[in-house]
Amino acid sequence: MAIKPEDVLGSMKKASGAAAQMASDLLERSKLGLEIASKENELSDLFKELGHAVYEAKKHNMQGMTPEALIAIIDSKVAEIEELKAKRAEKSDPVCPGCGKPIEESFDFCPRCGTKIAKPGCGCGCKDDEDCGCDDCKDDSK
Repeated sequence: MAIKPEDVLGSMKKASGAAAQMASDLLERSKLGLEIASKENELSDLFKELGHAVYEAKKHNMQGMTPEALIAIIDSKVAEIEELKAKRAEKSDPVCPGCGKPIEESFDFCPRCGTKIAKPGCGCGCKDDEDCGCDDCKDDSK
């Protein structure tokens, strides 16, 4: 039994047609997935706005505590948190200024977010007076 060229070509056409249809279906599903994700993000934003509106409405009608007193308490807590973060930063390993995750002192870039890590004392915004070895410091020392 011999294989006919017409049969081979017919099979190839069917296979390529099926592959094209699968690619088209995949593209359509991907587009729908992106559209769904976009709509879900819009819905999430609306829920956030709704929650904020409810919060503001309740904040102004709180019994036993004025909005000003509550805002003062919140501001105080925010200040306490910032103070504690500063203390933690002094006592712990360095953290990335971009994402806040701990990094090693030898890192030039954060491995998580890619932010450039300034070295102490350089012209690139470092805090200490030591030469960090970056190009800015090398240029300043000449």
